[in-house]
Amino acid sequence: MERVAGAPALQGQPVTVIVETDLDAATHAEIKAANGKWRYSAGRSHEVVVPGGRLAQFIARLPSSALVRFPYPHKAMAVTGQGVALTGAGDMQAIGNSGAGVKIGVIDLGFANYTTAQSTGDLPSNLIITDYTGTGIGTGIDHGTNVAQIVYEMAPGAQLYLAKVDTDVQMQTAVNAMIAAGVRVINHSVGWYAAAFYDGTGPFCNIANQADQNNIQWVNSIGNDRYKHYMASFTDANADLRHEFATGQNYNTISLTAGSAVTLVLNWDAYASTNVDYDLYLYSGNPDSGGTLVASSLSRQGGSYPYPYEVIDYTPVTGGTYYIVVKKLRSNTATRRFALFSLGPDLVIKTTASSLAQPADCPYVLATGATNLSDVAESFSSEGPTTDGRAKPEIAAPNRVQ
Repeated sequence: MERVAGAPALQGQPVTVIVETDLDAATHAEIKAANGKWRYSAGRSHEVVVPGGRLAQFIARLPSSALVRFPYPHKAMAVTGQGVALTGAGDMQAIGNSGAGVKIGVIDLGFANYTTAQSTGDLPSNLIITDYTGTGIGTGIDHGTNVAQIVYEMAPGAQLYLAKVDTDVQMQTAVNAMIAAGVRVINHSVGWYAAAFYDGTGPFCNIANQADQNNIQWVNSIGNDRYKHYMASFTDANADLRHEFATGQNYNTISLTAGSAVTLVLNWDAYASTNVDYDLYLYSGNPDSGGTLVASSLSRQGGSYPYPYEVIDYTPVTGGTYYIVVKKLRSNTATRRFALFSLGPDLVIKTTASSLAQPADCPYVLATGATNLSDVAESFSSEGPTTDGRAKPEIAAPNRVQ
């Protein structure tokens, strides 16, 4: 099996993949033959879990028209509470507007310790909560718990619906359930990468658009990636197939800490499918001076893998400066604009504009930036415009509070 962007270690553990095909009886039979499990479907996208050692066999037995990918990279955005007075929500509550009668959904990556928050009165006892990941609603991170506490502080009379997700197919399933339940607001303080070129298109915007069509206001953090983002059109003046991040410099740099994982996401403006092929490399030293290659993502775009993105997940053994290289597969590869995100430390060479993640870029989503307690934009808060030129964010809210 060829290398697929974002691939985890495959042996000895279950692996979640998204299969894009018609889910007919033959496909169900192949899932069963691989000791796999079908979990959810959203249109022609189907979430399937198979043993790592059976994945190559499973893919090989699918119809040639079927496409297989790993879930899109994503991360929770930093969140803190107690901004009720600063935003004026306290005044609304004082005149009797507590959100009573309104159903609010919080779709997030983890709700650890939510029962503790209920016991202290920071969350209500009547939560409606669903785990779509299969890993347990109270396990993992407590990011969603913190988000839900803020929603409860702002609108203490509302009915909260909490959903834990980890893939776009799970998110679609959660939104379908919230539409059926009559939810009117969805908060999603999560950023997703590589599903589209941050231009209001792709699967996450399709989901958000569907929510809007069902009278749901979607509110999304714009992200904390202002210094973790680089964007440019591929430039190769010296014809060595490597992008020049600066004149005569064929690499970007990032400072990594031993034992702390980093994810690097490269995607380019060639959606929805392409044979334009760029690759992503990470070196532990200057690649022009004998630096050692420590990780790479070398998916072959086109044919059975048309997705225009590459992902590196890497945990360094030794801390220090690491070097990032973006390379064309061949000289006749088309020149496209690309984005590079670090889901970890800041990049040294960065582009602050258009540093927003999805689905904050979607046309019907209320993207929210971060301000400090003096109402000044936080330096790390992502900014617009979207890559198709629309202004973002629409609003901002206080950060650096307890």
